Amino acid sequence: TIRKQLRSDAGQGAAKIWSVIESISLSLAAALAAGRCGAVCEGVWERRVLAMGRSVEEELGPISLLLSGCFGGSCLWIAVYPVDCVKSRIQVLSMAGKQTGFMGTFANIVKNEGIFALYSGLKPTMIHAFLASGALFLAYECSRKLMMNQIDSY
Repeated sequence: TIRKQLRSDAGQGAAKIWSVIESISLSLAAALAAGRCGAVCEGVWERRVLAMGRSVEEELGPISLLLSGCFGGSCLWIAVYPVDCVKSRIQVLSMAGKQTGFMGTFANIVKNEGIFALYSGLKPTMIHAFLASGALFLAYECSRKLMMNQIDSY
């Protein structure tokens, strides 16, 4: 009947709204995890500086900054990639209406495809992260240095 159809449509609408909310919250959780892992990038940079026998306050050359960003970004994505993979799978499943939540999706991936499925597609991401993080870190440090010189000149 029409009443049953309206009720089922309303239920699907609520499910779609819930899937959008969950997708947004998962994206925010992944961003927070990436933010936390940003500290990993900073730690990798600091360890690299100390391994070179310098203090953290000393100036590093552009190659050292570039490599520090490359390795820091790589560490970040190795740590965050499984969460991002599960998030992406949930987004795809929610479009089909077969969503089981984060832990359910995680368990399904590991059970049906194995633990290495959480790292499927990591190679292109690592190539991108290696290059982009190095360039970003170098640009950040160089612009920070220029701005600090401008502030010091006043």
